[in-house]
Amino acid sequence: MLVILALGVLLFGKRLPDVGKQLGRGILEFKRGLDEMGKGSKSTELQSVTEKKKEFEELEREELDVPKFDPPSVV
Repeated sequence: MLVILALGVLLFGKRLPDVGKQLGRGILEFKRGLDEMGKGSKSTELQSVTEKKKEFEELEREELDVPKFDPPSVV
């Protein structure tokens, strides 16, 4: 950590606090972007799950409409 701090002071000098603020803002914007992407994908997943549930319910209804096979009775 000290080596990185020393390098920062040597490279940026008096501008180091400004560079730190800009870096912090960049990181926050990046995190916000990731959160928004996560929210978008969750809503997409929810829609796909809902669609698959509807498809499954339709298949169940179709299966109920199919006549059942009765085995022949033994005489």
